[in-house]
Amino acid sequence: MTPDASYLFGRVGPFGLLVPAAMVTHVFAENAIAAPADAGAAIDLRALFCLDASQPGPHLALRIGAAPARLVVDHVASLHRLTDADFRPLPAAFDYARTAFDAVCRRPIEGVLALRLRRDPRFVPMAEWGAASA
Repeated sequence: MTPDASYLFGRVGPFGLLVPAAMVTHVFAENAIAAPADAGAAIDLRALFCLDASQPGPHLALRIGAAPARLVVDHVASLHRLTDADFRPLPAAFDYARTAFDAVCRRPIEGVLALRLRRDPRFVPMAEWGAASA
């Protein structure tokens, strides 16, 4: 991460999420008719966090390596400037979470401590991750 970077803050249920703004190529409203085919596959973070994903949610189109992806969240809220000192690494108990997130913000944003999305997230289904790590 850069010494001072911009992050887009969003929510997935009660959880906060900070996405490096440089990775975001577009934000699609929850009522958008359809995202373009080149916006990448949708990854619904609500389902990943075992939350209700039955309703549409806003999509964040991201540039992740060579393949674009879209994250579905509950709410996209605000932009924040943070430094690496504002984050602390995730503890070892969060090994699975480390496949997608690399740190938690030390200061609350809108009342929650938000996770920072990795620059190279690997959205691995829990069943596959458990088998690979055993």
